[in-house]
Amino acid sequence: MKSDSSRLLLCTLATAVAVTAGDAQAFPNPFKRKDPETAPAPAEMRAVDQEAGGMIRQGEELEAAGKGGAAEKVYAKVVEKYPLSSLAPTAQFRVAALQEREGKYRKSFDSYQELVDTYRQSAQFGEAIDRQVAIAMTSRTDKTGSFLGIRKKMDPSVVLEMFQKIIANAPRGKRAAEAQMEIARIHEEENETDAAIAAYRRVVEEYPASTYAAEAQTKVGQAYVAKVQEGSRDTSNLEKAQEAADQAASLFPDTSLAGMDSTKTEMNDLAAESTWNTGRFYEKAGNHRAAVIYYSELLKSPGNPHFEEAKERVNDMTTRDPKLLSSVPALSVNTESLAV
Repeated sequence: MKSDSSRLLLCTLATAVAVTAGDAQAFPNPFKRKDPETAPAPAEMRAVDQEAGGMIRQGEELEAAGKGGAAEKVYAKVVEKYPLSSLAPTAQFRVAALQEREGKYRKSFDSYQELVDTYRQSAQFGEAIDRQVAIAMTSRTDKTGSFLGIRKKMDPSVVLEMFQKIIANAPRGKRAAEAQMEIARIHEEENETDAAIAAYRRVVEEYPASTYAAEAQTKVGQAYVAKVQEGSRDTSNLEKAQEAADQAASLFPDTSLAGMDSTKTEMNDLAAESTWNTGRFYEKAGNHRAAVIYYSELLKSPGNPHFEEAKERVNDMTTRDPKLLSSVPALSVNTESLAV
């Protein structure tokens, strides 16, 4: 008897499980996000839009009443329940906008990103990217992050990632060049000179018609000069700086390049310093002919900071050894000009 009762109980349980599984398939969870590849029929879509519209109006009323948190939940439910509705992008945008208004910048940026990823053809696509740029720019200077409830500036690596996503969202979009320029500036501020140079070059190469290209090219030259000033006395840095300056003049002949004149002056001064030091090295080593060659290079530019010193050294050495003047074919001075 007990055996028959046990078998009956097992059959009953098995039947219940089967019915439950069947019901789950026949009556899917209405709050589960639908497959975006399955488009509803027109009649169903109208009903979906109508329902979504009612929920959005409910969210607007909550916003007007100052209940932003409750409104955000309603908008999020629209996206979750009716992702294929024509109003879903609007709801997603309002979720992100409310988060931004509440100072949840990182979360807001990600919510705008979800809109960009999911609804690329929506009317809110461009505005979402504009808001992402605004959040990233604010995060460059203001305390938009937090740690244990304390406001702090976002880590530069996080802001870099934001700008990189903005470019990836629309590589040829109107904000891409601006985002790339900010990436370069962040690297420069973090003293990552090589990364900054590469990022500035990308502005010029990828967005030559942008308003940022000329400045970026100028920044390349200034970055190489900075490398020399910071102690990297490799003459190739000065050569690259000069090359960048020449390219700037060639690529943007009709553009006034702020800072380029001062950059050229710095390059000339640094080059003169390098030439002077080399001449001094050879003179101390007793190779006066080589010293005179380097000093004579300085005498070709009367405005350089070592002009007078170089003239004095050449005058002194050639007075003691007059043959030096004739032994240096490229020497651009003679005894008369030295006397003057």
